[in-house]
This record gives sequence, structure tokens and C-alpha cells, in this order.
Amino acid sequence: MGKSVYSIVLNDDVIEAVDRLAYSMRTSRSNMINQLLAEAISMVTPEKKIKDIFSYLSDEISNSDPFIVQTHNSNSVISIRSRLKVKYNPTLRYTVELFPSQIDEMGELRISTRTQSAALIQDLEAFFELFCSIEMIYIKKLFPSVQPKYQIQQGKLWRRFTLLQPNADNEKIGSAIADYILMIDTALKACLNSCSREEAAKAAEQIYLNYLNQTPTVI
Repeated sequence: MGKSVYSIVLNDDVIEAVDRLAYSMRTSRSNMINQLLAEAISMVTPEKKIKDIFSYLSDEISNSDPFIVQTHNSNSVISIRSRLKVKYNPTLRYTVELFPSQIDEMGELRISTRTQSAALIQDLEAFFELFCSIEMIYIKKLFPSVQPKYQIQQGKLWRRFTLLQPNADNEKIGSAIADYILMIDTALKACLNSCSREEAAKAAEQIYLNYLNQTPTVI
């Protein structure tokens, strides 16, 4: 959906009201006017689609303890926090960013934690490398046209999402992203509590297989 510059004449009172609404919604005047006009003519903008997806994602995540959903200044980003039951109780942050133009990659998941523990950072990197290697095996086998992109650095993971079902509605997409986050959070915590790398690999693979058996919408 392209964008162009247009000149329109509006009453000052209308602009003041739009600016107040834009400020409360953490967006720009232009974007606010665009959204209001789109709603008036029943057109779904990329921003509205993202908002709906995040709403369904939040509803599903909020029902799962101990996750806490956080909004951002950007309408295309949302974060979910999850507590790690290790020394000093650090918090994992799952940040989801969705791209307005969903062509091949619909968005990105970033997993991070604010910790100074070198041991925890090493454990997180080991898990991310293990999990990504397991996931790549099954994606290559089941979805050969999908080539997920990963980046692992300093205990953090960046991972791009691909929408497997282009016609999926917003509720299904939001729930699918939530399911992926719940799955990887479960796998991560299971691996951190494992006694050995072999046990961790077995646990992560089984959790991922259970996820695949649900026929994922997002991969």
C-alpha cells in the first residue's frame, strides 16, 4: 500500500482534536488522519491489521502465567516479559515487530535479557544455537521454501517470521505468534533446568515437535 503527499484544508479545531488523539495513540498527525479516513470508508490499513494482530496476541499471552505484555511508542512493536527462575531472577524480553508490507517476512522476534551474568549469557547462547539447529532441520524437511534468518549475539536472538498461510485472519496470526513465543519460552526454561546437553536437546526437540503437530500458521 503506497503513500503520497496530498494538500487538504481542515478546520483548526479538527486538527487540534486529531493531534490530541494522535498523541494519546502515540502516532503522528498524518498517520492518525490516515487511520481515521480508512475507518470511515471501512478500509483496513497495515497499521490497523498490526493493531488487531497484537490485540489477539496479547489476549492469548495474558492468559499464560507469568507473562506481562508491554506496549511501545511504536505501533508496530510489542514486548512480552517472562521471569527466569535462576539466580537474581532476571527477566526475559520477547519483542515482536511486525512489518507493514508483509511480502516474504512478516516480522521479527527478538529475545533478550538484561543481565551481567556471563554464565547466563553463555547458557542462553547455547540454547539459541541448539534450538535454531533443531528448528532448521524440521523447517528444511517440512517447509523447504522457507529460509528463516537468525542472529545470535551476546545472549540475544533475532529471528525473522514467515507467514505460512497468506489468507490467515488477524486472530489466527496473533494466536500463532503467541503460540511460538510460549513454545520457545517453555523450551528455553526446560533446557536451562536440564542436567546435560543431551537432555536439553531431547527436551527442546520434543517441545518443538509438539508445536509443529499443531500445524503452525507462522514459522
